[in-house]
Amino acid sequence: MDAIDSVIDPLRDFAKKLFHEASTMDAIDSVIDPLRDFAKDSARLVKRCHKPDRKEFTKVATRTAIGFVVMGFVGFFVKLIFIPINNIIAAWRLRNAKKYK
Repeated sequence: MDAIDSVIDPLRDFAKKLFHEASTMDAIDSVIDPLRDFAKDSARLVKRCHKPDRKEFTKVATRTAIGFVVMGFVGFFVKLIFIPINNIIAAWRLRNAKKYK
């Protein structure tokens, strides 16, 4: 975390020298503090992550592929069901449009 502070603190010191007003410093702090928190959280996340071994990768890849196939079938069957429904609605509209002209 010291590396992050070593980058952020010089920015804060530079801003203090550049702007002497308290309201301006509050505005700068409101921008710098979330950046610091985000950088610390990101560094913590990267340190906790690990590269998956072959077994874990295969398991995740298989489940992802199964999910893609299932979602593809769901989309296909929804489309298959709605094609006749749309044809019925379109035919009904054409029939009614001829009546009212």
